[in-house]
Amino acid sequence: MTRTDPFFIIGTGRSGTTLLQRMLAAHPGIVIPPETHFFSRFDPALRFTDPLRPRDVGAYLQRVRADPWWGELGLDIDAYRAHIEADGRDAIGMLWWMLRALEPDAAEGVRFGEKTPHHEKRVARIRSLFPDARFIHIVRDPRDVVVSLRREEWWPWKSVQRTARAVRKTLHRQEYTERALGERYARVRYEDLVLDPEPTLRRLCEFLGEAFDERMLRYHESERAGFLESEREWKELSTKPLDASRIGRWASRLSARGASSVDHWIGDELLEHYGYQPSGRGYSVLDAARDVCERVWWFLSRQGRSIKKRLG
Repeated sequence: MTRTDPFFIIGTGRSGTTLLQRMLAAHPGIVIPPETHFFSRFDPALRFTDPLRPRDVGAYLQRVRADPWWGELGLDIDAYRAHIEADGRDAIGMLWWMLRALEPDAAEGVRFGEKTPHHEKRVARIRSLFPDARFIHIVRDPRDVVVSLRREEWWPWKSVQRTARAVRKTLHRQEYTERALGERYARVRYEDLVLDPEPTLRRLCEFLGEAFDERMLRYHESERAGFLESEREWKELSTKPLDASRIGRWASRLSARGASSVDHWIGDELLEHYGYQPSGRGYSVLDAARDVCERVWWFLSRQGRSIKKRLG
């Protein structure tokens, strides 16, 4: 019988969540499907009730079918309907259906993990459903995260300031999560995972209550990608051996002003809390003035788009 004590990998996008997923999923007793986005897209409590009322099943399934991510996952809406109509109208049952449907060949008795980075916003909801769930939060130098996010087409902001502020919000939320979860929370740094993988993975296995397996160090030999083909462009690197050259790239890819802006918006205290040192360049009055101008320009542009949308 499949175990019913899942764990969750959370963090900021481009912080190493896919690498960690692949390493843990190389363990023979662990299965981690592609990102489900369940709690941000398919949780019935988002727009209806949990469990779903019978009269809402049709409307819920209509929303699910219309969601682009459902199409990306390639799941069978009719099979999902059959599960729900067979008295599976609660969120726990729906999530388990998705996990098993995404990994139909999973052996009996395996431990399921779920990796959707921005589920870090849904920790309270997940805890209400899985009180004993464990969470692994992977962090990476915020300056490297900002550099990486700004390169991706799907990231909404190319501004250093806007991106740094988004990263800061995630790190602040995880400070609260760490205090709230206590022993059910583990933090791992991307840099430690890359530079010192075995002791880092041993610690995580102990946290999960699993025996360490050396196959996790050879994760790149696994045929299972752990992500969708449509995501390969920005997740391909997780299929290759560890590459320490990706640590500290911000030093050559951020301007001095960009680095100081990230330091400023993240804050020295938050940087040091997660084990990172400020870049050392101060945040000048001119830097502050430029950031203010950028924020005003972004706000006016957003208002302009909103007005055009209403008039159009």
